[in-house]
Amino acid sequence: MRVRIKLNWNLSNTRSFSSVSSSDRLKIAFFGSDHFSTASLTALHTYSQLHNHTIHVITPTLKPTGRGLTQLIDLPLGTLANSLSLPVHRVENSSDMNELVSHQFNLAIAVSFGKLIPSKFLQSCKFGGLNVHPSLLPTYSGASPLQYALLNDDKFTGCTVQTLHPTKFDKGEILLQSSKVDILDSDNFESLEKKLSDIGARLLVETIDQRLFLDGGGIKSEYPFSLAS
Repeated sequence: MRVRIKLNWNLSNTRSFSSVSSSDRLKIAFFGSDHFSTASLTALHTYSQLHNHTIHVITPTLKPTGRGLTQLIDLPLGTLANSLSLPVHRVENSSDMNELVSHQFNLAIAVSFGKLIPSKFLQSCKFGGLNVHPSLLPTYSGASPLQYALLNDDKFTGCTVQTLHPTKFDKGEILLQSSKVDILDSDNFESLEKKLSDIGARLLVETIDQRLFLDGGGIKSEYPFSLAS
C-alpha cells in the first residue's frame, strides 16, 4: 500500500521527468473554493514554477452577500489565485465547466470544490483528474469528513489522493494515502482543516511528481467504507 508522508518534505527535492515530452507538460485546471484548497494550490503553484507546468483556477460563481445583497466577496481560493496572478474562471454548472474544454487542459484537480466535474470535461483531459480528500477513504466518503471525524470523537484521520470519477463523488481509484493523523483533544474544525490541508498538499505534489496517475491502477485501502454527508 502506498503510504507516504514526508515531514521534511521540500519542493526542491522533487524530480523532473525526462521521459515526459514538452508537449506533455501539465496544463492544469484546478477546481476549488475554500481554505482547505488554498494549501494545495500554493504547493502546486510552487512545484509548477519549478517544472514549467501551467495552472488555471476554477471556482464557483460569486454570489451577492451582505445587506441588500450588494457585496461580492471572493472565495479564499479566488483571492489566492489573484495574488499569484493565475487565470481565474467562475463557473455555475456543468455547462460552464464544459465551455472550458477549449483551453485544452490535460489534467483536472479538484480540492474542496463541492461540484461534480462533468465527464465531458474529464474526458477532454489526457491525464484525467485528481482529488484531495480529507479522510482515509473509503471512510467518510462525502462532503463532510472533517465534521464527522470530530462529531464521532475519532482518534485519528488522514488524507487521500484519488482519481476523479466521471459520475460519482469519491468513487475514484485511490492513488496515495497519508499515514494516520492524530486528532488531539484540543483540535477543532479550523485546526484539523489546517493540519490536513497541509498534508493533502504534500500528497498532491508527490502524486504529480511521481506520476502516480499514469500507473493505470489504484491501491487497496485498509479502511472501511462510511458516508460523511
